[in-house]
Amino acid sequence: MTLGEIISRAASAYPDAYILTYWDQKNQCAVPNRVGGDKLAEFIAFELEETYDPDADDKEQLDTAIEKMRSAAADLQSVVAALENMAAERKD
Repeated sequence: MTLGEIISRAASAYPDAYILTYWDQKNQCAVPNRVGGDKLAEFIAFELEETYDPDADDKEQLDTAIEKMRSAAADLQSVVAALENMAAERKD
């Protein structure tokens, strides 16, 4: 499995496939968007690239990608919970 395949599948689930804005198909690498944009989409492209192991089998590649995205989602959920707690504290 190629990194491009993983990026494409991730982009297919992301609004407007915006992850592809941060992916250079020709060179098969993540690229920054110099005019700004969606930092979460950029994070996903770079994180998938940084954790990709071309020598791993398909299962290991997908397991690693899934683990990294789950970890990022958990981090975001923690931030949401902290902000919700803050909002609840201010209602009192």
